[in-house]
Amino acid sequence: MDEIVNGVRDSGVRFLWVSRGDFARFKDGCGDVGLVVPWCDQLKVLCHSSIGGFWTHCGWNSTLEAVFAGVPMLTFPIFWDQVPNSKQIVEDWKAGWRVKKDLGAENLVTRGEISELLKRFMDQKCNEGNEVRQAVKHLKETCQRAIAKGGSSERNLDAFIRDISEDTEIKQMDEIVSGVRDSVVRFLWVSRGDTARFKDGCGDVGLVVPWCEQLKVLCHSSIGGVWTHCGWNSTLEALFAGVPMLTFPIIWDQVPNSKQILEDWKAGWRVKKDLVAENLVTRGEISELLKRFMDQKCNEGNEVRQAVKHLKETCQRAIAKGGSSERNLDAFIRDISEGHGN
Repeated sequence: MDEIVNGVRDSGVRFLWVSRGDFARFKDGCGDVGLVVPWCDQLKVLCHSSIGGFWTHCGWNSTLEAVFAGVPMLTFPIFWDQVPNSKQIVEDWKAGWRVKKDLGAENLVTRGEISELLKRFMDQKCNEGNEVRQAVKHLKETCQRAIAKGGSSERNLDAFIRDISEDTEIKQMDEIVSGVRDSVVRFLWVSRGDTARFKDGCGDVGLVVPWCEQLKVLCHSSIGGVWTHCGWNSTLEALFAGVPMLTFPIIWDQVPNSKQILEDWKAGWRVKKDLVAENLVTRGEISELLKRFMDQKCNEGNEVRQAVKHLKETCQRAIAKGGSSERNLDAFIRDISEGHGN
């Protein structure tokens, strides 16, 4: 944090810093180059014409607000969904730069590196910076079209209301139950809700339970795939176990997590091709998908199994003696003991 404070100050770039913690310390450290405040209306600030960039930990709300405002981002993720969000910002959208090149690196990002990065990032003559500004301008225009009359926001809200009024969620669940049953693929289904209903609907093809120890089940040799909503914990457990995934994201970070599973890792298939599609995925489509997914002679399925096998091996190396998990934990302890976190 001391390196960041000094780097920001030394860059000479004007700034507004929102600090919810040691407000006075940051105010003293940054001098008169900018303004340090305990709170602000973030979206209102980002939409102001004087704002040329945004240093962010890549929480999803902050990411969406920056995109809506058309503001380039300097990403500094720390944990959880911030890491794949940063990846999406930098690699997919080309809407920002990373502050720290290697998330697991033990070395600090120095004040000199931060100062130079900020000066280049805000330089209107920097070609790389102008490419980012152009990319985020296009994203802003996409957002404007989405919220316009007849745009995707209005259409999706209409679809949501229609789904509620027509009990679409129940109909989709009925299609899933019937599709799983008709596929004749053996399964274990964890249902926290209407267990009896699913039990009756699925027949004797599989087992329906209200709870299981998910990681233990995924690591069992009989498991050939997992249908997942792509929560981050479930995603990591499937990777650790080396199990291919059928992704069915519904909300929030599940969507970019699914994208990472499919497009970056090649570790699964989508159940629903279009997230905002109004049509149900039918029992026939689900049945055929499951049969292909579990078919050991299917080339596309074997490619996924090979990809997830490599990811499992990466996880095993990470948790082995001297692996990245041990090194990063050692670095974390060292940072605390040496006061790097202060």
